[in-house]
Amino acid sequence: MSTYIFIWNAKTNPQPQIAKAAKALLAGKEVQGFDWSTGGTRYFPPASEFLLYRTRKEPRGIFAYGKLVDELEEDLHWDPDRAAKGEKALYVKMIPESLVDPDINPELVLTPEALQQAGFERRKGIWCPMDRVQRSGITVDGQDAARIRDLFDSLQKQVHRSRSGSENKSRARSH
Repeated sequence: MSTYIFIWNAKTNPQPQIAKAAKALLAGKEVQGFDWSTGGTRYFPPASEFLLYRTRKEPRGIFAYGKLVDELEEDLHWDPDRAAKGEKALYVKMIPESLVDPDINPELVLTPEALQQAGFERRKGIWCPMDRVQRSGITVDGQDAARIRDLFDSLQKQVHRSRSGSENKSRARSH
């Protein structure tokens, strides 16, 4: 199974479907998925997975993972100026398994610093979490992808546990 990293330039490209999907997942609902530009990558093997990485706006880092489904589709470019010129882009449908809204819950984003603390190091020749992500559709090493998903899940559980503990303490004080 292959895993690919996709970027989101949050500074120039608002993505309202991220907030909507994060709310749905938080409520325990299934997310039907959304289309994402492939960054020029033209093929994804069946059963491929994705990591979503936010760039250009804090917090930077991994904020979602899931499955890629369906065939690639060509449509107008996501950049309105390029679309107005008739330019096209390739899109793939993503079904997130875990996703957070970085603007609402920045503490739930797996930052490059957190990845470095987890022992990821720069390596020559393949993308690793310490590299700057330049475009969508880059292959991620299978072991790295599994570790990143585990770290992301652990971060979610850790933050939710600390929130639950804080809520329980404040309830106990208010009685």
